[in-house]
Order: sequence, then structure tokens, then C-alpha cells
Amino acid sequence: NEISKLNGWNFYHHIEDDNVEKKNYWHPIHIRKPMIDLFEGTITAEDQEKRFIEATKEIIPIIIKSKYYQNLKNDIKKPESVK
Repeated sequence: NEISKLNGWNFYHHIEDDNVEKKNYWHPIHIRKPMIDLFEGTITAEDQEKRFIEATKEIIPIIIKSKYYQNLKNDIKKPESVK
């Protein structure tokens, strides 16, 4: 159950996947990108570290703006009696 794909990133919401038996509600969304794609063209560990930092800077704003993050943030804010 892929939520979306953006710039090679896969957003997978396993809570909504009926094939998952044990759901981890602490980590409902998995954000993935194959390392082979992420590190393509790098040679040194330093190059890979720079690429990883660049990728993090790319993905964090996308996460923060996503409706899934906003929904999670709003759910966490609700008082226990409302949940």
C-alpha cells in the first residue's frame, strides 16, 4: 500500500495495509529510498555522507507539509478523553 512516490522516495502507510498482521502504531509511515539510488555516483564515504545530508534536507520539508504528518500531529494534540 504505497501512499505516494516523490523524487524516488516511497511513503508507505503500513497501518492501512490489510496484509500487515502486526501493526506498529508508533511508526505508522515508513519513508524509503533505495540506498543504491541515493548513493549513485558517489565514491567515498564523505560523498555518501554529503548525499545523505542533501537527501535529508530534501525529504524533511516534504514530511512536515504532508497531510499524514499534520494528521498525526493533530491526533497527538487531542486530549485523551477525545481519542
